[in-house]
Amino acid sequence: MAGKILVAIMALILFFGGLLGLMETGIIDLRTESVTQTSVETTAPGVTTADMVLTHDLFRDDVTYIVTVTSSIAETPAATAFDPETDTLTVSALTEDATRTLTIRYKMEREDVIMQVLGPFLLVLLVGGVLAALFWDVWSSRKRRY
Repeated sequence: MAGKILVAIMALILFFGGLLGLMETGIIDLRTESVTQTSVETTAPGVTTADMVLTHDLFRDDVTYIVTVTSSIAETPAATAFDPETDTLTVSALTEDATRTLTIRYKMEREDVIMQVLGPFLLVLLVGGVLAALFWDVWSSRKRRY
């Protein structure tokens, strides 16, 4: 019995310590798809930012789900802000007084009804299933001993 409990505790430590982040990344990959959008943007003298309206909703309205921002001229643009009300992405670090083509690759939620309903709960369901299986294993081995 003590051995089963020790194995269950070690499995939980391994599960929550190392695999939880990987599982969350995998679930996000299941729930999203990458979209590429281009736009010609011109900055005025003294202006180093541009606003770009995205054609799809950005996943979780979070700029961390912007995969890449590239420019057709020699500069290193960065996505710095997103307004979910207008789906407007602010791109910074642009060269002032220049015209360029910006290419943005970002993640949007899949247009799959099942994923939209179950997606937010997949991690909870997976963790709950593992905990239930470990509890059941310890409980059933305890019942067999008596």
